This record gives sequence, C-alpha cells and structure tokens, in this order.
Amino acid sequence: MKNDPNHIITYAFLGCIIVGVLLAFIGGITHDGMPENDKLRIDYLITTMLGYLIGKNANEK
Repeated sequence: MKNDPNHIITYAFLGCIIVGVLLAFIGGITHDGMPENDKLRIDYLITTMLGYLIGKNANEK
C-alpha cells in the first residue's frame, strides 16, 4: 500500500468520528437527564459525518 495523502486524511476523519462517537456515549452517561445536551451532541455528530462524506466525495472527483 503506497503512502497516499488522501488515505491519511480519510483515516484521520474516521478516527475523529470514532472518537466523537465514544465521547458522545461517555457524555450521554455522565450528563444523563439533560435533553439539550443530547440534541447538541447528536447534531454535532451528524454534522461531522455529513462533512466527512462531502469531503470524501469531493476528494474522489
């Protein structure tokens, strides 16, 4: 496997998403019973994933 910068960027984004999911679960456990935090966390996660998909599609063109 050659050292392609696009693959490094892709893995960095995937790593950020995985860490974000873990932090979201940890935050959900520690801040139980706060629906505003849940909404903000879910919106942030969805926005991050959408940004990743858009960036991935832009890189493939």
